[in-house]
Amino acid sequence: NELDPVAAAMGAVNTVVVRDGRVTGYNTDWLGVWESLREAGLVTASDSHDADLGTVAVIGVGGVARAVCYALVQAGTSEIRLYDPVPGKATAMRAAFSQGQIKSLRSSDIVAVETVEDALQGAHGICQCSPVGMVGHPGLPFAAELLPSASSGAAADVDTTTKQKHWLLECIYTPVRTELVCAAQQRGMLTITGDRLNLHQFLRQFELV
Repeated sequence: NELDPVAAAMGAVNTVVVRDGRVTGYNTDWLGVWESLREAGLVTASDSHDADLGTVAVIGVGGVARAVCYALVQAGTSEIRLYDPVPGKATAMRAAFSQGQIKSLRSSDIVAVETVEDALQGAHGICQCSPVGMVGHPGLPFAAELLPSASSGAAADVDTTTKQKHWLLECIYTPVRTELVCAAQQRGMLTITGDRLNLHQFLRQFELV
C-alpha cells in the first residue's frame, strides 16, 4: 500500500486505486479546484505556478480545505488566511502545512486568523469550504455584508481583468446555487460553483481507474 506523492504531501486521500494487488491512495480534489480556477480564468495552464491570486480567505478547514490550499499554494497565492469557527482548527491546519512538504512547494504565506472578518478583510478571493449552505445545513457561513462588491478594492481598477476581480469559489454542490453564491453574484463577484470542482475531480478519478 502506498500514497501518491501529492496525497502524501496533502495528508488527505479521496481516491483509492487497486491495481495488480497494490493499493494506492490519491487526491483528485486539488485538481478539481485547480481546473475550476483555470476554467474561470484565474490561473492559466495546468503547469503554471505564477497566477498570483493575491490574498485568499479559506472559510472552514475541513478535508476539502486541504485540497483548496494545495491548489492555492501551487498557484503562487501570496497569502492564504485560514478561518474556522471551531477554536484551534485553523491553527492546526496551518501547522500541518508549515511543517510538511506543502509549505516548501511555493512561498505562499499561510496564516490562521481568529475571526471571519479578519479572513475576509481585503481578500481578493474567498474559498468557501464549510458545510454551511448545503442541503440540510441552510444559511450563510458569514454575513453577506462582508462580501466585497464589484466596485470595491482591486475590482475598481481601470484595467479590469478576471484576475483583478473579487471572486468566490463555493465548494458545495448540493445545491449548486447556495445562498452565498447568490449573494456574491448580486454583488457582482466572479463566482465558481461547486459542481465544477466536483466534475473536474471526478474526471481525474475516471482517468486513474
